[in-house]
Amino acid sequence: MKKTLFTALALALYLGANAQTVTSPDGNVSVKFYLQDGRPTYEMTYKKKEVIRPSHLGLELAKDKHASNGTNEQDLMDGFTVKDTQTATFDETWRPVWGETATIRNHYNELAVTLNQASMQRDIRIRFR
Repeated sequence: MKKTLFTALALALYLGANAQTVTSPDGNVSVKFYLQDGRPTYEMTYKKKEVIRPSHLGLELAKDKHASNGTNEQDLMDGFTVKDTQTATFDETWRPVWGETATIRNHYNELAVTLNQASMQRDIRIRFR
């Protein structure tokens, strides 16, 4: 029992240390991103209540003669490492040409994560806003 508890605690600390989080400007929405065994994973809360449980991201690619690597094509599901993370804040107000409102505010915080899949020598960037 103690060993299981210790393992669970160690895993939680590891994921917490390697997780990246971005929060909406009003603080209500929070998205956490991390790799779980090389699989891109995210979860989301709204007003500190879980909205999306830990979910994996990925794409299954075609594996036929027309794919870029033919039948050796590797899916965008796992085998990733985090190459870089960047955060940014954007805030602008603009006036539409027509519509029901005179101004529209575009205000967000962004987390951009660059992932590397070494086996295929490719990078991908995921943006959370």
